[in-house]
Amino acid sequence: MGNQRKLGAVLSYLNIIAKNLVTFLYTPFLLRFVGQANYGLFQMTNSVMVSLSLLSMGFSSAYVKFYITYKVEENYRQLRKLNALYLILFGCISVIALIIGTILVLNTGAIFGRSLSASEIQLTKYLMAIMVLDVAITFISSVFDSNITVNEQFIFQQSRQLMQTFLVPMICIPLVFMGVGVLSIEITQISVTTLFLILNINYCIRKLNMHFDFTNIDFSLLKDLGIFSFFIFLNQIVDLVNNNVPNFILGMFQGAKMVATFAIAVQVKNMFFMLSTSLSNVFVPRVNKLVNLEKGTDVLTDLMIKVGRIQMALLFLF
Repeated sequence: MGNQRKLGAVLSYLNIIAKNLVTFLYTPFLLRFVGQANYGLFQMTNSVMVSLSLLSMGFSSAYVKFYITYKVEENYRQLRKLNALYLILFGCISVIALIIGTILVLNTGAIFGRSLSASEIQLTKYLMAIMVLDVAITFISSVFDSNITVNEQFIFQQSRQLMQTFLVPMICIPLVFMGVGVLSIEITQISVTTLFLILNINYCIRKLNMHFDFTNIDFSLLKDLGIFSFFIFLNQIVDLVNNNVPNFILGMFQGAKMVATFAIAVQVKNMFFMLSTSLSNVFVPRVNKLVNLEKGTDVLTDLMIKVGRIQMALLFLF
């Protein structure tokens, strides 16, 4: 597991470098060939759809905590039931996302009618429809992604994300040249999301022996999951407001071109954000395990100092 964390951290930062290199080459290409207004429509629509991610309510983080608790106790029967409960839970969330997303698509004109033309509203509808499906698939995939995280399979996880970083422009650019326009961004995204859902399922079941037990599921566990997830959910709301509401407001009152300009500035900000969170994400399962093994606070403090020192050095460098 130590090698998984070390190589996972290295791959994580390679992924950040690759993502930013691709972004600073890919974004100007999109602005030139799909147009600033259409790119702004994509960013504005994406901000609306990202709000559906709140439906997860922090349950993915709770999965890590409860999974490790059962694993430390060697309660493998309860682990199988937890997996089944999460698959049912995120399946329901996926359906709810589809319903809410459909309502948003049908009311696109009412939401953005004052700042967008009729053709822009129609294009926004198409973008939102594809994004709704993408969000629904992502919720199902998150069950398996959480299992990969909790088993500290960071090499696979980060390698997959690195592949995604390069795969998106490789698929999208030919579609743009074929005349698909800004829709090519979302067609690419949903294609990649579906591909990695299949990869996640295959890896979890074949490599990690992820099993499900749908008999006598203890749904009362949802109460404990909800209590643990509540503060994570609050944090998600704050992040959503800070990162996505400005695009939504600009789209309503200023139009798509202003959204495109603002979105580029946000991408620069996100570069620093990723630098600060990538390393700490690798240590989330480790921290949960230390807590369940009832290690002293000194052990946790030493770990936090170690991680914080590396993060500080990287951020100060940039």
